[in-house]
Amino acid sequence: MCGICGIISLSKKTLSPTIVESVCKMNAALAHRGPDNASVWHEGSVALGHTRLSIIDLSEAGNQPMLSNDKRYVITFNGEIYNYQDIKKQTPQYFYQSQSDTESLLAGYKQWGEQMPEYLNGMFAFAVWDKENESLFIARDHIGIKPLYYAQVGDYFLFASEIRALLASGLVEKILNTHAIGEYLRYQTVYAPNTLIKGVKMLLPAHRLKIQNGQVTTNCYWHFDNEKASASVEGDRKTVEKQVRHSLQKAVDRQMMSDVPFGAFLSGGIDSSIIVSLMRQVTSGDINTFTISFAEKKYDESPYARTIAERFNTKHHEIHLSPDYFLEHLPHALDALDHPSGDAVNTYMVAKATREQGIKMALSGLGGDELFGGYPIFKQSMQLQKMQFLNSVPQFIRQGIGILVKKATPSVSKHKMATVLSQEKVNITTAYPYFREVFTENQRSNLLKNGYAAANNNGYLFSQINNAEKYADMPVYSQVSVAEMSGYMQNVLLRDSDQMSMAHALELRVPLLDIDLISLALNIPDIFKQGKGNKPLFTAAVTDLIPPSVFNRPKMGFLLPFERWMRHELRDFCASRLAILIERPEFHGAAIQTMWQSFLAEQKGITWSRLWTLVALGHWLDINKIES
Repeated sequence: MCGICGIISLSKKTLSPTIVESVCKMNAALAHRGPDNASVWHEGSVALGHTRLSIIDLSEAGNQPMLSNDKRYVITFNGEIYNYQDIKKQTPQYFYQSQSDTESLLAGYKQWGEQMPEYLNGMFAFAVWDKENESLFIARDHIGIKPLYYAQVGDYFLFASEIRALLASGLVEKILNTHAIGEYLRYQTVYAPNTLIKGVKMLLPAHRLKIQNGQVTTNCYWHFDNEKASASVEGDRKTVEKQVRHSLQKAVDRQMMSDVPFGAFLSGGIDSSIIVSLMRQVTSGDINTFTISFAEKKYDESPYARTIAERFNTKHHEIHLSPDYFLEHLPHALDALDHPSGDAVNTYMVAKATREQGIKMALSGLGGDELFGGYPIFKQSMQLQKMQFLNSVPQFIRQGIGILVKKATPSVSKHKMATVLSQEKVNITTAYPYFREVFTENQRSNLLKNGYAAANNNGYLFSQINNAEKYADMPVYSQVSVAEMSGYMQNVLLRDSDQMSMAHALELRVPLLDIDLISLALNIPDIFKQGKGNKPLFTAAVTDLIPPSVFNRPKMGFLLPFERWMRHELRDFCASRLAILIERPEFHGAAIQTMWQSFLAEQKGITWSRLWTLVALGHWLDINKIES
């Protein structure tokens, strides 16, 4: 796990010392991602930078940028290739000079060229410079676990693992992408390929980008319905449970490869508990587990985490998060946000404690809810599927019904329902974009001045992966899984996890997003994923490992007691960050002030999470000095 960056002249001009220095500045801005080594390689029209967090092959032979054995190719790589040993076996003609997974990418590119990403199982973002063809090839992993941002400024194409590195170059202007501000309020993020910085893009997951002869081209190498991603699911429920168990075990086993001490985030919930239980099936050695505890009992999951830790004999670490401790470290957590988010702070706190114990790699349970139906949105979508008869009702009548629904119960959920009813068609594709909204259209219009409120990704459901028709034949749960993975998960959860773990130089792996497991899960019929409890198929696959007290507990999520803190210990902090937005030309300051005062007065309908989205944005705009 590392930080990567680079600059290439599109006209093939030799880079000046000033431009090479810009790459050095970008690399320095990524130092937190890779404290073990830093280097910049440049030749002619290209310069590549790398900061290294050593996980596989700790020797100097694994340092980057790395040259191939014939010196033709140069690579800078961020991530882990879990099947790199298989890649080595498939490239016997290549003479390896290290034991690192990085070199398997050089060998693979030499053998398969631009098709190489299709052979990989891992999380990755990398760039390969071909000296002979004078071309730069960039690729990002299937699911979007590792980030890659880029910008074109005049003759120069820049790329980096973080936006802040592009800004540090001195070439990319710190100007707000005003077309995306409405989308940030709508979804507490901005969906790739867009960002909140004008001119800065994010390479989409499962995409490759090539630069040759001044031309920049991109294309997709994998879809969720890709034939290579399909997996056969046959038999009764018990048979399917065994398939899931086998695939889970393989994923965890595959991702435990490491030459450094490792651990796991253990919230006490089902997903992280299953990860720890499967880790113990793989090793009898030390497993370090980490959880957060609170004095507020309704948020505290530590007793459940303790149960799992004792059952599987882990070295367990509890981080007690008091309001004073949280307030002390909150500014640092928000500083670590490369792109603002309404989430993420909890990951920062547990990653900090994990790294302080000398752990450089940890496993996370992220992905279980998205794959196996752990969110209410899955059941809601099934209900919506059963309501297709509504499409026989004229649209104007459905709109009228929606208005009555809003008047009867003027809540956010009822507003969303009314909006769905007013669509031309009532189905998952049209409804999903509204399920994940943070601020509704009316709220955005109240907060933002004219011209800023419209989200540029309206009707988002499958915009990243072409068109919804490709997935219409999937089971309903699988359609929602695709939407969740390509939307909220990629653009909030994975982005936050990368930012907050790498802020402490901690590699975070997500075995539940193993590409083979995803392929299996998306082909499982809905009937097997439905039933009593949370994610019944997922839990049934490992029911012999986890105590009933953990399986049968209410789903909590990894939450912090923000609502109380924001009204008390964090009140001044939040007010100061909201004040930044109040002065911005994009916002109606009075509307923000009214919302804040309503929250403090505990009025219904004003939730802490919406306000926190604004707090995080205000802080990010301020510390990065982003202009309008």
